[in-house]
Amino acid sequence: MAPKVPEYISSQQIPGSVPFEQASGAALSTTERTAEAGFKNLEATGLLAQRHIQYIEAEKDRNRQANLVMTKSNEATAWFGDTEKQLQNGYKDDNGQQVPPVGSEDYIPTLQSKWKDYRANLLDSAGDNPVTRNALDISLKHMYQARLINAQHFSNTLHVQEQESEDKRNAVTSAQLAVDSPSPEARNLVIQTFNAGLDVKYGNGRPKYVEALKENFANHVQANYMEKLLHDDPIQFQIQRDVGAFKDVPVHQQVEILDRYNTRMRQKTAADKEIADTNRYFGRERVFTDLNAGRLPADELERIRIGNHPYFDAHEYPHIKSLYDNPPNGEGTQQVRALRNEYLDNRSYMSKDIQKQKEHRLRATQRDFIRDGKDPDRAAEDLRKARSDRQKSNTNTSQGVIDSIQVK
Repeated sequence: MAPKVPEYISSQQIPGSVPFEQASGAALSTTERTAEAGFKNLEATGLLAQRHIQYIEAEKDRNRQANLVMTKSNEATAWFGDTEKQLQNGYKDDNGQQVPPVGSEDYIPTLQSKWKDYRANLLDSAGDNPVTRNALDISLKHMYQARLINAQHFSNTLHVQEQESEDKRNAVTSAQLAVDSPSPEARNLVIQTFNAGLDVKYGNGRPKYVEALKENFANHVQANYMEKLLHDDPIQFQIQRDVGAFKDVPVHQQVEILDRYNTRMRQKTAADKEIADTNRYFGRERVFTDLNAGRLPADELERIRIGNHPYFDAHEYPHIKSLYDNPPNGEGTQQVRALRNEYLDNRSYMSKDIQKQKEHRLRATQRDFIRDGKDPDRAAEDLRKARSDRQKSNTNTSQGVIDSIQVK
């Protein structure tokens, strides 16, 4: 039987400590494991803290990237709005020149071309971070697809509006060609060609306005033909109107055409009268100048006598004959002319006795100027001033009568 090994307690001391019992080998092994576990827990806690800090920094960086993507996306949205307005309404370029709106045919290609250049510059401005550039690129693609759908709708609507304008413009041109046609057959051929062109263009999928345009086209041709005939040949116009050639033209449109015609005729009559009055004035002045100088041709005097003169009536012949037989010697020419004009202006409003008195006064004044040797220029100025005052007085009186009529 093996001898029993007695347990012992070490009396060894550690400097600075009190005596303690040295643990056995088993006790030391347990202590090491505990210490190792503690160190591992400490290391795990440090790693967790480090990872938490990394997560926070990564989240902050992600937020910055998201803000940048949102900012650039808003810039792209604003660019789309401005570019669409420019293409639809026109704009002024950098040189101040007006650029017209883009038609439906070029609207989408122009928008795509401008977007391609803008997108490249916008991605370059986002920096070199591939994550940010990729996120911004995805956002821009979604935005472009949505905007392209809107652009397609606008282009389609614009195309319909353009075609309607073209159809109406062709209708006006065709109507004028029909009016200018040399015969009714040629005019009907133009109408048939126009209607057939609309049928070929639209087929069964025609817009609503096309049928209305076809229905009103023939009426439009008749209205234009009516106005042209009224202007070129009023007598033939009346004949055609009596036989019902313009029955399809609405009554209100016929009234408008007649009103325009009457207005033109009144304006033409007034213009012709103004020209005729001017020619008459200078023509009469020339005759009186020849009378004063004693060089009026006898054949022209005869034309006045028989009433075949463009500027004088036959009943003026006695007065002209008197001046022809007794021409002034040049003195007092302006004064005699002023009195003569006053006589002629008022002759139609005077009795025969007053006319004779005026004529006697005219001749007496002529003799007085010649005999007394008065200053003709001073006297002429006085007569002109007196006549001007009289004309102003008559004008004011006439205007007062007109104003009173308008007030009533």
